[in-house]
Amino acid sequence: MDEMEKITSRLNEARNIVEQTRDIDAMRAAGAIDEEAYIDAKARRLACLRVAAKCEAGEYVGDDEFAQMIEDAREEAALPSQEEQNAADIAYLLMIGGEE
Repeated sequence: MDEMEKITSRLNEARNIVEQTRDIDAMRAAGAIDEEAYIDAKARRLACLRVAAKCEAGEYVGDDEFAQMIEDAREEAALPSQEEQNAADIAYLLMIGGEE
């Protein structure tokens, strides 16, 4: 397999994973997946978006690099979303300020 075929194959793989994980936020909100499954799926999605960008730029991402990108994305995936952070901030402000 030549370099271009490898890049195309990896790009297709990344796009498939992104497509499979597009509704993870809705699945989590509905209680269809637990927190661990959500973090795993979100990390794979984030990593695959980065892999797709590299492949589209003509760079090949090997298996080891791909696995490392997924592992690196786990920490980011575990962070609260902006919506969750906003809700926590509002709850905290109501708690310290009291409802008027």
